Amino acid sequence: MGSAVSSAARRDVRSDIMDAAERVFAGLGFDGATTRAIADEAKVNLGLIHYHFNSKEALFEQVVARRTAQVNGRRHDLLAGLLGDPKTATLESILDALMRPTIELSNEHGDAGQHYSRIIVQIASGTDDRSIQLTAENFNPIALEFIDALESHVPDLGRENAVWAYMNAISVGLFMIARTGRVAQLSDGLCDEGETEEAIARVVRYLAAGTRALVAPG
Repeated sequence: MGSAVSSAARRDVRSDIMDAAERVFAGLGFDGATTRAIADEAKVNLGLIHYHFNSKEALFEQVVARRTAQVNGRRHDLLAGLLGDPKTATLESILDALMRPTIELSNEHGDAGQHYSRIIVQIASGTDDRSIQLTAENFNPIALEFIDALESHVPDLGRENAVWAYMNAISVGLFMIARTGRVAQLSDGLCDEGETEEAIARVVRYLAAGTRALVAPG
């Protein structure tokens, strides 16, 4: 009896709920998910979700923010490290710092990385007010850091093209983390989007060429 009680006490119910919610939101989307389904997935009483998070909306926001903070923290640190040395602050290295954290998370952190990635693809491509607000709150500050870096380190790029270069990179990045399997299907197995370093290298080369093309004559 005492063992069962101490085991329950050690359980981090809040984290368990967030992990379960991440799985349910990834599979069903915000509208399709219910607090009942999340409670069942977490194996907790429904009332605990309302106790810890108040509402489905608040829970969704915290699920998004949890791993986004980790991703953007790494992006910030990688970028700051590059900008500290003019020799390392190349277009390719800036794009690598932008793309690497999300692709690594999607490829190397098992189901948790994939669940988070699916949620981010949902909100980043969403046109509803909730998706637009969550995208702005979670990603605009780090986006501006990279736009500033691109503008400063690509000769003659300018602010307008720096914004487009960032958005082009994010569009490609969303496809990479969606992991639909279409690349392998279209290549008849020749391409493997799960090969992290090769995937990052190809994407960076492609985006760097496109960014430089923005300032090419004509």
